[in-house]
Amino acid sequence: KSQLITMQSSLVLNGAYCNVVRGQLAAQEENRKKKTKGRLVGDGLPCLLTSAAFVERVIAF
Repeated sequence: KSQLITMQSSLVLNGAYCNVVRGQLAAQEENRKKKTKGRLVGDGLPCLLTSAAFVERVIAF
């Protein structure tokens, strides 16, 4: 019986920990979305800035 209580309490604590970590991960992902919002070309490679697709992205930005 004491093993059952121990297992149940560890399950409850593990569930609470998972909820906290899930919330932290969601907040971290939201922060990453906000930081990368200002980039038009996010791959870090040089590109020709006269392409029609890039000009449209600049206008939309």
